[in-house]
Amino acid sequence: MNAEIYADILFLVNFIMNFFVLCIAGKLMRHKLKYIRTALSAAFCALVYCVIIFTIPFNIFVNIASALLILAAGVLIAFAPIRNGIRQFVYLMLAAWAATFILGGAAFVVYFMVSSPYSLVGSGVSNGFSFPLLIVSSVCVYVALKILSKRLQKSQIHKQTFYDYRIWLNDQIAEIKGLVDTGNCLREPISQSPVVVAEAAFLKTVLPENINTLFREKKEDDMQQVLDEFATGGLSTKIRFVPYTAAGGAAGVFIGFKPDKIELFTNSGTLTVNDVIIGICNFTLSPDGDYNSLLNPAILNT
Repeated sequence: MNAEIYADILFLVNFIMNFFVLCIAGKLMRHKLKYIRTALSAAFCALVYCVIIFTIPFNIFVNIASALLILAAGVLIAFAPIRNGIRQFVYLMLAAWAATFILGGAAFVVYFMVSSPYSLVGSGVSNGFSFPLLIVSSVCVYVALKILSKRLQKSQIHKQTFYDYRIWLNDQIAEIKGLVDTGNCLREPISQSPVVVAEAAFLKTVLPENINTLFREKKEDDMQQVLDEFATGGLSTKIRFVPYTAAGGAAGVFIGFKPDKIELFTNSGTLTVNDVIIGICNFTLSPDGDYNSLLNPAILNT
C-alpha cells in the first residue's frame, strides 16, 4: 500500500513537532526561550525536510543524516549564541533527541487512550493522520515537563542551606535570609573579597534614604548619580563595583558596599565575617520569598 503524502500536511506536522521538540529541549537545558525565534527555526527545519522528501529518493542513511543536520541547524537557529561552545551544543542536541522520543511515545499513549486512527508511513503522512492527536500529545508533554521542572527546582532549593544573618553598617542593622549558592563565586575585583548578593528592599535599614530612593526609582545605572548619592550619604569610601555574568550570558555590574561586618547564625553559633562585600540587586531573587540574598560559599570558610 502506497502512502499519500501532502506537502502542506507534511510541513505543518513537522513544524509543530519541531517547535515542541525545541521548546522541550530548551526547558530541559534551562535555556531561555525566544518563542518567535523558535518558531522560525521550526519552520526552517520543516521546509528543508519537505524539500528533501520531495526531491531525494528515500534512503534510510540519507534520512538519518538529513535528520541530524536539520536538527543541528534548528538548534543553532533557535539557541544561538550557545554558551560553552560545542559542549553546550551537544547537550542541546541530546535534549532535542530525547524530546523527539518523548513526543513520539506520548503520541502513541494518546492514540491508545482515544483510539484515534492515524499512521506515519515511511517518510510521509497518510491521510488518516489526526492533528488533534499530535497537538494534544505535544501540549501534554510540554506542560508536564514544565510542571516537573518547577517541582524539581523547588525541591532542590529546599535541599540547599539557608542562613539568617545580620548586616552591620555604621551601627545600623539589616536582618536578612540567605541561600548558600554554589553558583555564586563573585569576588570584588580589587580586594578579592567574596560578594553576597542581596535585594535592595531588604537593605533599606542600613542604607541612607537617598540611596534607597535611588534604587526605588531604578536609577542605579547612572554611575555618576550613584557616586554622588553615596557621597551624600557618607558612604563614598564604602562603595564598590562588582562585575558579573549571569546564566544565559547576561552581564552587568552590581553596585555594592563594604559593611562593617555580617553575623551568620549557624547551628554551632554566630559566625562573624568582616571580609565581605554586599552587592545590591534591584530584583527579586526568590519568587516564593524563601530567601532574599545569595551567599557566597567562601564566607563560610573565613
